[in-house]
Amino acid sequence: MQKLCDSSVYLRQDLDIAVRGIYSVFCSLANEYNEVQISLKDLSKICKLSLRSMPKYLEILQSENLVKKIAQRNKNLRVYTLPCRLETKPNSESKSRNKGKNELQQKDMFLEQRKQIIDYLNQQATRNFTHTRKETIESINVWLQKGYTVADFKKIIDNKVADWLNDPNMDKNLNPITLFRSSHFEKYLNENTAKLKKPKNISNKGLNQDKYESFYL
Repeated sequence: MQKLCDSSVYLRQDLDIAVRGIYSVFCSLANEYNEVQISLKDLSKICKLSLRSMPKYLEILQSENLVKKIAQRNKNLRVYTLPCRLETKPNSESKSRNKGKNELQQKDMFLEQRKQIIDYLNQQATRNFTHTRKETIESINVWLQKGYTVADFKKIIDNKVADWLNDPNMDKNLNPITLFRSSHFEKYLNENTAKLKKPKNISNKGLNQDKYESFYL
């Protein structure tokens, strides 16, 4: 994803110049998953604004749905996402779409991140899990709420796919419940990522998404 600021936002005269400048900084810092991890102190230094003024400006950005705080990893470090980064024209039609999208996000604010995680697991482990299963939602959302990112989940998947994919006894554990269980998550995350080996002659064809349900618990 290109790290570009939406020019229509920067040209909006109804927004304070400082607010537009902060939005530009968020765009430049966002990772490939459209997330930014930063403290208010660091953000104020980059933007050359007072620390006391940052909450006010961030409140404006969030009220405009330009920036959204999704987690707080510790006392200082906050995790933000840019929900409208790909919007190009703030017309009435896009505003209507955003309203519906915002209502959906309020019900499940981690839907997109969870889909990315499960899609990656399916790709790497040759599975066919869904991101809407109740147990999967619970096992992933609890970590996203604590500030962990999509990249953290992908590292766990890479680590355990490298360890288990070609092991007939452990292969069954390549499922969301086992990988992201509270007793496993941080241990798997802190393991060194091994070089992945592509499985031979394995495809998604004919896989049933319920095949691995017996290994969830």
